[in-house]
Amino acid sequence: MALGAISRRACRQVDLAKQRHQRYKSVSVQIRATAIELLLTLAAALGTGCKHEEQRSECWNARQSSRDAIVRGKLDEAQKLLDEARAQCAGQSGDDLRRIEELIADRREVARAVAKEAAEEEHAHGFPTEQFVRWATEPAEQFSHSLSSVKCAERGDPAYGFCEAERKGSPDMTVRYWEHDRKAVRYSFRTKLPLECEDLGDHRVVRRWSLGAESFVLCELTEREARELSALLVRGSGENRMYIFSFAYLRKDPAFDLSLRRPGTHELDRK
Repeated sequence: MALGAISRRACRQVDLAKQRHQRYKSVSVQIRATAIELLLTLAAALGTGCKHEEQRSECWNARQSSRDAIVRGKLDEAQKLLDEARAQCAGQSGDDLRRIEELIADRREVARAVAKEAAEEEHAHGFPTEQFVRWATEPAEQFSHSLSSVKCAERGDPAYGFCEAERKGSPDMTVRYWEHDRKAVRYSFRTKLPLECEDLGDHRVVRRWSLGAESFVLCELTEREARELSALLVRGSGENRMYIFSFAYLRKDPAFDLSLRRPGTHELDRK
């Protein structure tokens, strides 16, 4: 009887021991599971950080490649690389991407302006009269930018107050103007090409006359951009001349004005 009781108590002790072991085992498994979960979360976070860092590096490289192409003047290539950079950056570095886009646009504008100027210069060699008329009727704010070899008469000189200059790249086109009033201006063009008032665009013939071997035609320009301008065409046996001048110039150069009002009374300035 006593032996059976002892046996039952021993069995219960064994069962309790097994239950405690099972609980410890379960807790251990939970701890390991939690630890593994934390490690996986950390690894995922580190992996995401690495991926973001890699994306930032690729974004920077793509943007820099676009800048390098701009420096080399490869604007189409730069635009293509910029489009690729947008995809690489995935919404990042928006301000820098916009700056690159603006830089490409600015360089394209400069390239167009250079190409236009080159085309105009080439056209000028083939049609110098047209180029001269355009120069003489362009806006006043562009006046000083088109001049070279500017010389102004010194005090004591009969021409004091006047300045003379050449058109850049065209020594056969010159200008004479009152130093303190750019509207008082006379442009001159020497050429062996035939000259007609029709070269001026819309116009009105004021007077025709001859003097020795030279013939003269005085025209008034009537286009809106060229109002208050007149032109004098001088045609000789070897060389022809065209003058485009303002009414304000005539007030500063009475001798030239007199030669237009009374042909033959004063020899025209041949400079």
